[in-house]
Amino acid sequence: MSSVELTVTTSWIKIFNIQLYGYFGVYIYEQADNLSHGSVLFMENGNLSSNETTIANFRGINLLSYLIRNLPMEFHFENYPSRIYEIQKNNDYLEVRITSGTDISVKFTLFSEFPNKNIIFTPKKDNYKNSSFIRTGAYSSPLMKNGTASSISYMDSDVTSYDIQIFDKDNKQVLLTKNLTNTNESIQDLGVLTNLPTLPTQIEISIKKNGGNKSSKIYIENVTICYN
Repeated sequence: MSSVELTVTTSWIKIFNIQLYGYFGVYIYEQADNLSHGSVLFMENGNLSSNETTIANFRGINLLSYLIRNLPMEFHFENYPSRIYEIQKNNDYLEVRITSGTDISVKFTLFSEFPNKNIIFTPKKDNYKNSSFIRTGAYSSPLMKNGTASSISYMDSDVTSYDIQIFDKDNKQVLLTKNLTNTNESIQDLGVLTNLPTLPTQIEISIKKNGGNKSSKIYIENVTICYN
């Protein structure tokens, strides 16, 4: 599940940094006015021209699910009809704008009907001193349509920062690199995986520190990949 809060204006803005297609859902929650909210289920059914849209009247108190089969589409909330939203696909990325009414901050949450699965990777050891990427271990990756990653990790206080990288060894593709600066052990959001393989492959987790003394360390307890 991925959430983002955006200011929606008359200009198109990308909602999620994930390409979406097929069957998925978005929960939409206005952060002002009447705090209207509703969920939309997308079940794509081919491509339509830009003038073929659907109006969805969302209730502002109770959650109302609305099934969308085609994009682009327009909608408004039942208790605030003067603000009209439009959603379209651009290279499989969802974009939103308003075609009528005032700008507003909106929280969008992506969810899927299909349950996410987790891969929890435990490295060979839990602390490292290297200043260039070193492999902490590898695993066999299943096919993934979408994926995000997180870690439980931190660094000594004199270290400038540290990097975690997820690498597809078979296809020689970087799936994710994240720079972090936290000095307390905590869960860190590593972001969205890209360049996902089309066949099962070997995935490597690597880590390195930036700055600090030779004896300074970075610590990593695990990396979790959430995918569907």
